[in-house]
Amino acid sequence: RNTALNSLDSATELVAFLDSDDSWSTDHLKRARKALQSANSCNVYFSNLRHLGADGPPEFERAKRIVVDDHPVLFLGDTSFRVYIGDMIDQIMRANTIFMPTLVISKALFGVRFDDGFRHGGGDYIYWLKLIAGGAKFCFSTNVEVECGSGINMWYSNGWGTDGYLKRLTGESEFRSRALERYITAPQTKDLVKDQLKALRRTVMLDTIHRLSRRKSIRIEDLRYYRSRFGLGWFDFASAIASKL
Repeated sequence: RNTALNSLDSATELVAFLDSDDSWSTDHLKRARKALQSANSCNVYFSNLRHLGADGPPEFERAKRIVVDDHPVLFLGDTSFRVYIGDMIDQIMRANTIFMPTLVISKALFGVRFDDGFRHGGGDYIYWLKLIAGGAKFCFSTNVEVECGSGINMWYSNGWGTDGYLKRLTGESEFRSRALERYITAPQTKDLVKDQLKALRRTVMLDTIHRLSRRKSIRIEDLRYYRSRFGLGWFDFASAIASKL
């Protein structure tokens, strides 16, 4: 992604992101361009989406992480375009509603780059926070304009008791710690993320106990790294056990 951003020519007006297993609707780019080139000052666009093979309503309606009517209409007569109003940093950390293949940015934010250090999750979140630090103003579409393929589902399939779960928890802890250190200023969001980091430490302990009780292997080097980076002690162990009583 950074290679592509580094290669943009001066005539480029918008950048959209698409992984190989995702797909856009035929009007996604047209709608993004309409929104970002409106008289409004928005410079970041995202949309509703569906996950491949998922039944039921699309993401906005299924997850209920965003209340559409809290955000004003961008164009009179078309309620599918909205201007995001509120603390997007808190939204991202509390109940994220942005997915990378729906994102389109305008020229004012072309200088923002992805951090290479987030190999096990969190890199997209840090990129969004860096966009906000760079002056991002968001608008969005309630229309389903993207279908997400298996990639994100493969990541989230690294769940309880799986071999990749600790790496997933480590990645999430890394990005939440970075967000707390560099981007979050609102006291309520700081408190939220501190609580999230405590919960992640408890989950690491519970996952370790779970694997040991079932005689599953543990990558000691991964556990040592987590302990050195985020700390694991008797309090975390006791909290993990108490949460299951």
